Amino acid sequence: MGNISKQVAQYFRNDAVEPPSDEVRSYLDTTYFNRLPFKDIVHPKLLIVFSGGNAVGKSTLAKHIEQELQALVIEN
Repeated sequence: MGNISKQVAQYFRNDAVEPPSDEVRSYLDTTYFNRLPFKDIVHPKLLIVFSGGNAVGKSTLAKHIEQELQALVIEN
């Protein structure tokens, strides 16, 4: 087990804790957030999470739900 943790540890990123710079915030505001669909819709917060194998329809279902609920879809 110790050997596995050493192998994984070499790929670990130690990300900075400070907030993003003004330049990064400006970039996100102008090129990302302003282009999101349905961002001005006010409705109750609801989180729907999909999990499953390849090609089972997760993205297709998410697109239908996005349109029906005027929702924001976040993919990883």
